Amino acid sequence: RIYFIVNLTDPIFRGIYRGNRKHDDDLAEVMKRSEAAGVKSMIITGGSLHESSEALRLAKQLKVYATVGCHPTRSSDFEKFRAGPDAYLAALDQLISQNLKGVGRVVAVGECGLDYDRTHLRHLKLNRSIFVLQLSLAKKYRLPLFLHSRAAHDDFVKILKEEGFGDDGGRKVGANGGVVHSFTGSVSELEEVMAMGFHVSVNGCSMKTKENLDVVKAIHPDRLMLETGKIDAPWCTLTSTHAFKNFKKLLQWPKNDTNGLQIRINFHLLTSRSETEYSLKLSVSKPLDLPKRSLKNI
Repeated sequence: RIYFIVNLTDPIFRGIYRGNRKHDDDLAEVMKRSEAAGVKSMIITGGSLHESSEALRLAKQLKVYATVGCHPTRSSDFEKFRAGPDAYLAALDQLISQNLKGVGRVVAVGECGLDYDRTHLRHLKLNRSIFVLQLSLAKKYRLPLFLHSRAAHDDFVKILKEEGFGDDGGRKVGANGGVVHSFTGSVSELEEVMAMGFHVSVNGCSMKTKENLDVVKAIHPDRLMLETGKIDAPWCTLTSTHAFKNFKKLLQWPKNDTNGLQIRINFHLLTSRSETEYSLKLSVSKPLDLPKRSLKNI
């Protein structure tokens, strides 16, 4: 079991919540509980140049993996960088080039994409241009993309297609696919992303409403990825107010159906202090031949 994405650079894992220390640093204990739960590895996400550097440092220390990139809500970091946007991109490039092999290596570019929910209007153009710049890194180093899209689907897919990612995850232009994480779009948006050759991952934010659940049910099993470790750790957890609590009722497994294949999916919420497990069932009409390529580079 590989934890798909975890924000281990967040101060919460060091006992600091909203700037206030609430308990001692217990990251080592979190890692021990993860190992006890059967977790074999993790991918630590980078959301900025600074975070990407820290993610790589932790990945090497913990013998796991990392991503390098700049989250769309931090696109202004490019402009604020002391040596300018080009130097910021060059620094990201250098982080990747120096960490492509061995323990703690980079396995994806991101988190990158578009966010029109939390980006000030004056930064939307910048948001788009920074996304394009990071797509160039994925093509240069043949790395998968760790993608983010919020209320920006039309521009998101438009840019991806313009940059050569409209088919087979961009492999024709030297890229290596990727995943649109924390998916909250519509069924039609989901179908478009999958048709472009990308995987889709879900977390608590993806299961808030009945409409969200209808989208989750429409994800092709060979394109589905799960965000675990307090789901997009430590954010986007499942809560009692989410429609997910009725998920089992929506996906009933026929008791006498011997032709289908049952898949059990466990969501492990590994917080600093406790662990909770949820299970759900997905029923499919025929056995699955799941591709292994999404993990072949890990």
